[in-house]
Amino acid sequence: MFEEFFKVSPQLTAVTGSAKKFNSLAMDNFEKLARFQLEAFKGYTDFGLEQMRSALDVSDAATLQTYVISQQKAAQTLGSKLTEDAQTLVELNRQFAADLQKLAQENLQGFSAAAPAKTKKAA
Repeated sequence: MFEEFFKVSPQLTAVTGSAKKFNSLAMDNFEKLARFQLEAFKGYTDFGLEQMRSALDVSDAATLQTYVISQQKAAQTLGSKLTEDAQTLVELNRQFAADLQKLAQENLQGFSAAAPAKTKKAA
C-alpha cells in the first residue's frame, strides 16, 4: 500500500521538474536583481556623499564658482549612470523573459509528447 502511495508518475515528475526549473530561473533572476540594486545603491550613495562633501568646501566666490561648474559635470555623470543602469535593468529582464519563454516551450513540447503516448495506451 505504501509503495503505491510513494510511486511517482512520469507526469508528476515532469511537473515538479518544470517547477524546479522555474524556481531556479526565478531565484537566479532575483539574485541578479538584488546584486544590481545593491551595487546601484552603493554607487548613488557614494555619488551623493561626494557631492555633499564638495559643497562643504565652498568658502568664497571662487570656490562657489568651481562648485557650480562641478555640479554641471556631476549632473551629466548622474544622467549617464541612470541611463546605463536602466539599460542594464532592461537587459536583465529581457534575459529572464527569454529564459522563461524557452522553459515554457520545452514544457509544451514535453507535455505534447506525453499526451499522445497516453492516448495510445488508452486506445
